[in-house]
Amino acid sequence: MPEIMRLSFMAFGLASITLFGCRTTESEKADLSATSALCSKPVTIQSYLRPTIQCADPAYFGNAKEADKRKIAPWMPCNRIERVDGALDLFGPSPQNTADSVLKSNYARIYFDWLIPEDRFDAKRAKDAIELRNAPVADGNPIHDTAMHRKVHELIAGAQHNIVMDIFLLGGSMGTAIVSDLTAAADRGVKVILLHDNVSKFVVANEMDPLWKELKAFSLSHPNFVAMDSNIRTPNRVSSLPAGLDRLSAPFRDAMNFSVAADGRSDHSKILLVDTLYSQTPDEYQSLTPKAMISSHNLVDSASSYYHDEAVVVSGPGAVSALVSYQSDLLWAFAQAKTLKGELNEEDIKLVDDVLLKIDRVVQGPTVVAPQGLVSIQPIEVSANDEVRNLDSGILPYVMAARQSIDLYGKIAYNWTLAIALKEAMARGVRVRIILDQQTTSSALLNAAFPYMIMESPRRIPGGTKETTVVVDGRGQTLREPQLPLKWFLPFRPSQTFAKEDRSPLAQEIHAKTIIVDGRWSLFGSTNTDTFTWAGGFREYSVWVDDPKTASEASALFDRLWQHKFLTVSHSVWIGAESADPEVLAYYADQATRLTCREGASCNALDVVQGGRAYREKGPFRKLVTLITQQESKRIRQVFPANIPTNAQGIPLCIATP
Repeated sequence: MPEIMRLSFMAFGLASITLFGCRTTESEKADLSATSALCSKPVTIQSYLRPTIQCADPAYFGNAKEADKRKIAPWMPCNRIERVDGALDLFGPSPQNTADSVLKSNYARIYFDWLIPEDRFDAKRAKDAIELRNAPVADGNPIHDTAMHRKVHELIAGAQHNIVMDIFLLGGSMGTAIVSDLTAAADRGVKVILLHDNVSKFVVANEMDPLWKELKAFSLSHPNFVAMDSNIRTPNRVSSLPAGLDRLSAPFRDAMNFSVAADGRSDHSKILLVDTLYSQTPDEYQSLTPKAMISSHNLVDSASSYYHDEAVVVSGPGAVSALVSYQSDLLWAFAQAKTLKGELNEEDIKLVDDVLLKIDRVVQGPTVVAPQGLVSIQPIEVSANDEVRNLDSGILPYVMAARQSIDLYGKIAYNWTLAIALKEAMARGVRVRIILDQQTTSSALLNAAFPYMIMESPRRIPGGTKETTVVVDGRGQTLREPQLPLKWFLPFRPSQTFAKEDRSPLAQEIHAKTIIVDGRWSLFGSTNTDTFTWAGGFREYSVWVDDPKTASEASALFDRLWQHKFLTVSHSVWIGAESADPEVLAYYADQATRLTCREGASCNALDVVQGGRAYREKGPFRKLVTLITQQESKRIRQVFPANIPTNAQGIPLCIATP
């Protein structure tokens, strides 16, 4: 076995020792020594590029092709990780959890002072973003002060050779600023390819369409810039809508109050790849610093600029691996664009052909990349060509392996199989904490089904074949629904709009998709944890990061948010089982006054702080969502904990076996 593979598998074995809490100082030193030895020389990446590890029982899927889609990739070693820290943007300048500090945060400035008073975007500004791209912008936009925006700007400004970006939502004053950076990069000789989902627009088409139109025109006029509509619609890709609703999507869409593709398929990517491809020969990788920003963050005003998101920048071999993962995205988008009149010119075709040829050469190898650090990453994804669909098999094993703690953000989290795994983790004594989003009526209603799923899902009883629905903690104490370890995010006042009535609603949300396990593993990227995301209709890309430092930083922010009474509220209070804090109610009442809450908007503070009271009255709907999710999980052969082989201690074999 090659030395690089032996050391990679050694990392798996040492991870299992950590899980049992038996790791010694000597073994830690040995682990560090082995990693340092591995990363003291360039890394040949071929053996890490394709999913080869089977976490789920192949017999469950009925055929080998479906089973192969659930395989996960080996850990890619020798990366440097930088977590993008948005703590100041979310909490404000004070280290104390006060309402005053929240109202001085960058997100509050964006919401109250920038977006609500005035319409900040129109078609002319989209045009100016390109025509005036080299002129400094001094408009006082607080979006430019956020950690996410600064990092995207920094990475694009630092690009030397090439940029590949695939972004779900792009528009508004935020998108125009990033587009100015991208087009300026093209001017200085950087080859830029931009992919964007031009089908699923939610309620922000007014912010996106004018900018995308200008970008398409620019693409045809500039030799270093190509903009293409993403294309993930492979012939056999499943829909992310329940059975039958992909054919009846219009009423479903109206009921959910957003606009998505009628077939329930979207390119949900949020990734920026900088200098991940060589210019002349692959030998350049030994001096290049390839970077990938892997994020949950969109680039549009009303649907991201003041949301809480998470991101990491991966520098090293893992960034090149991310580019290879997006090879099929480029292929499918390119094939589609070539069939449409006026989409590409000869220079565009030459640029994309050259990029695809070079990626082929990277895949064929041998490709040797300089190490940038000591951290390993593991990608999970739904690929554009639908050959990889491993979100369930790439997440559940880590929940099942947890022995100490699980922290999880739930933008949308209704998921029967995840509920089972979390319920079993609680019974093992794992400290589970979940923060759910309630941005809109629809997201709150669907997320309200998740605690019901935890209460109703089966939990296996160790030492036998019996199951129970009883929820217990590590001490064996039975938990009722109000006692579940859930909190709900408290957004800025909902139901506000831009100055113009045709603009999108402004409602803040928890948009992060991060999961943190045992203070060691943390997941970052675009992947939500709901059943229909895991089904495979959305193109997704996320990475597990095996690094206690990164996990500690992410946990510190999660913990502060969990403790912040002006930003989160317990499930017990949210559903009305306990009274709300009078100080928090006063905080929301003050916001309603400040915004001159309009007739028809949600102006009662209790509608936010105790928004779940309404869903207790909609028990039948929660049961229906649970039933649909349960049945869909089985119909699409979603992996269940019972279908992931484990050792005698209950640790998934794909993690615990060296």
